[in-house]
Amino acid sequence: MADADIVISWFADVPTAVRAAFVRPTKFISLPIPSSRKYGAAIQALGQNPIAAAISKYAPGTTAMRVALVGFSEGCAGVGGLLSTADGGRVDAVLAIDGIHAGLNYNALKPWFEFAKKALVDITLFVDSYSSVVPPGYPSTTQTADWIWENLNLGAPHISPPLPPLVVEPTSIKSNALPGVPSKIVEYPTIPWKMQRRDHGVVMLGLKNNHAAGVADHQYQAKVMLPLCVRAFLADRWNTLDPAQGQV
Repeated sequence: MADADIVISWFADVPTAVRAAFVRPTKFISLPIPSSRKYGAAIQALGQNPIAAAISKYAPGTTAMRVALVGFSEGCAGVGGLLSTADGGRVDAVLAIDGIHAGLNYNALKPWFEFAKKALVDITLFVDSYSSVVPPGYPSTTQTADWIWENLNLGAPHISPPLPPLVVEPTSIKSNALPGVPSKIVEYPTIPWKMQRRDHGVVMLGLKNNHAAGVADHQYQAKVMLPLCVRAFLADRWNTLDPAQGQV
């Protein structure tokens, strides 16, 4: 059996160049998009311990040292579902990229909130990167980030300890065309910061929109913020701390 840290992503993928930032043995599992986007059913199909089952299925012969979950957009529904399962408590790090949409109450946000509570005392790492897109009829990722921060009783926005350098190259995004919204090339000379917050292992990074329709801003989260967060926070954490063998 080979020992390795495991990064499980859903509706997301960690670029090869970013994978090279991990100095310890690390394997990357990109879970398939479920049929009809039914993430709960896909989790149930993996059994009582779906994280362990996913590792056994997609990285056979691997003994997991630490586990991180990464979700983008709808994939965060799968990440939240995994956190709610029997082996969700063994997850070391969670990166939610513009995808936490739930009712603004404890029952709806329980898996995220309970995980963030552990990150607040540096047991885990919780990174939430979000755009300013306002979706129709359900809470935005800004609203859910604010709810988690406020209900952790963290007070006014602050950064402690300091954030690592979060710098990227200028980027152009060709937005996807949607009904009534034509494709458009949107320029991002720098990260369009709206708010940065951190308290120990809880990191929340809010961005303004550069695209009136918000489509390119959502895509920017996947193209730029996901690899940036994986490199700056997850790789740094795992490169610095020795893994505890046998978590899953």
